[in-house]
Amino acid sequence: MSQTVTVKVKLLPTSEQIKMLKRSGQEYIQVINALVAEMVEEMKSTKKTTKDVFANLPSAVKNQAIKDAKSVFSTKVKKSKYKIIPSLKKPVCVWNNQNYSFDFTHISLPFMVDGKSKRIKIRALLIDKGNRNFNLLTHKLGTLRITEKSDKWIAQISVTIPTIERTGMKILGVDLGLKIPAVAVTDDDKVRFLEMDERTST
Repeated sequence: MSQTVTVKVKLLPTSEQIKMLKRSGQEYIQVINALVAEMVEEMKSTKKTTKDVFANLPSAVKNQAIKDAKSVFSTKVKKSKYKIIPSLKKPVCVWNNQNYSFDFTHISLPFMVDGKSKRIKIRALLIDKGNRNFNLLTHKLGTLRITEKSDKWIAQISVTIPTIERTGMKILGVDLGLKIPAVAVTDDDKVRFLEMDERTST
């Protein structure tokens, strides 16, 4: 068994890196909005690849945008029977787990620089009190998304961690009826009716 958590890391980009982050975030949502609009018009999921998407983004990031657009179309548009046509407004950019790396002080990501994909190191506060974040990041990594809020840049990293299934525990569910005695059911399907004096004494 496992569970997915999000590790939030504060970034300290330079002024030039902020420009790249803002440009990439705008390009990313424009790609998603354009693809979703096309899928709505054609009433089917897109078959476009990164070669068909014209944006100032690395190929891996464009590929992630295509995946996100397909997800928006299937989970929002089709499920609502085309009554909900979402349009992203808040800039965001997402990298899959094969296209970013980090150490104790920086996160490395590909950006388009002078028409070519280039990895850029952005200073990041990965070490927190007790090293909780860095310990979580030793598990299976998912996507990394960067957003801006109140002039602060945050990297959100999806992490899948294993969970330990507890055994030997009994679970008791109680329905406190108003007109009839309470009914208690354990996880082994044993049922017991509790009289009024038993209910008030527990």
